[in-house]
Amino acid sequence: MTDAALRAAVRRGALVRARQGVYAVPGTSPVILAALGCRGRLSCLSAARHHGLWTLDGGPASPPHVWIDPDRHPSSVPPGFVVHRDGRGEPDALVAVRLAHCLAQIARCAGAEAFLCAFESSLRQRLLTRAELDGLRATVPAGIRPLIEIARGDADTHRTPNTADGRRPVPWEP
Repeated sequence: MTDAALRAAVRRGALVRARQGVYAVPGTSPVILAALGCRGRLSCLSAARHHGLWTLDGGPASPPHVWIDPDRHPSSVPPGFVVHRDGRGEPDALVAVRLAHCLAQIARCAGAEAFLCAFESSLRQRLLTRAELDGLRATVPAGIRPLIEIARGDADTHRTPNTADGRRPVPWEP
């Protein structure tokens, strides 16, 4: 598409400009547009939701997480965004970091319980390859690695009578 055709599509409302050279269709999530606008991608819990995983945060109302390449200068990150600058980006992932990267970020940023929830969701949906699973073992903090071994691929979001608040008990809770 030529520059003139892109400008005309934006004027007609057929496209939305996220930043120079990056366009989206109308109705694209404002969080995605903001992440793209600051030269970033959805990351951590925001990427988990984008990938269709369960999360233990407040959902879409939670502060957005954005990954920005550590070798690039970000352009105006919106207030309230949580910025991640870890690792290197994947050239074919424009909107969100890849799933294994996202899970490693959750382990470091949101903690063990949030990681286990999202990780079991990815197992249940069979979203990780063996190579990605092996890579994840190498990138999560040492204290999180045992959770990879005990995680269940048949976990579900239903409430259980095992704890007062309905959560499945986890081994590190007193």
